[in-house]
Amino acid sequence: APESRMWVIDLSDLDALEAFARRASDELGGIDVLVNNAGIPKRRTVTALDPATVEAVMAINYFSPIRLTLALLPELMERAGRIVNISSIAARLGPPSEAAYTASKAALTGWSESMQVDLGIAGSEVRVHVVNPGVIDTELFHLPDNEESLANIEALPVEAIVAPVLAQLDAGTFEIYVPEWFADVVGQKFPDTGSFLAGSIAWARDQLGVND
Repeated sequence: APESRMWVIDLSDLDALEAFARRASDELGGIDVLVNNAGIPKRRTVTALDPATVEAVMAINYFSPIRLTLALLPELMERAGRIVNISSIAARLGPPSEAAYTASKAALTGWSESMQVDLGIAGSEVRVHVVNPGVIDTELFHLPDNEESLANIEALPVEAIVAPVLAQLDAGTFEIYVPEWFADVVGQKFPDTGSFLAGSIAWARDQLGVND
């Protein structure tokens, strides 16, 4: 029968993560799939951010998955495993009041891309996957000490992400968007990022009722 394990750890304690990874692997009898899903938002406009807040977000959202990945990479390479990094649509679109969060997820996405290239060059069978959720109905959007999100799209239930990720693993697809239509939005951005950002500014000012 399948067995589960649960550990409660502080991912911001970066120096403890290598030992935790070894412990988890020992107790599970080996790891074939690593899913880096933990994250914190800290929605604040850049004028309200301070270095400590930015670095705290980066520690949880970027440095902790990298520590776990590097700790488990030799084992994952032996087992031809999978690494699933839960990034965000924010990493591709630069939404308002999310500079700290966006940067951490963009770092994770960039790492994932170069990591897959390095592993491919080395002939490794490890596959890296990036998942870009839009608005998922989790605590991320309801935590205190965060500005209200301007996202006005319907929040998807958590279970909505399960089938797309399973399909991604089955097909070996590197990057997916949940919902899928965000891929088209991203495609519209990159030919002229400046114009896209200008549109984001105009939209956000309208949402906030800011008048010239």
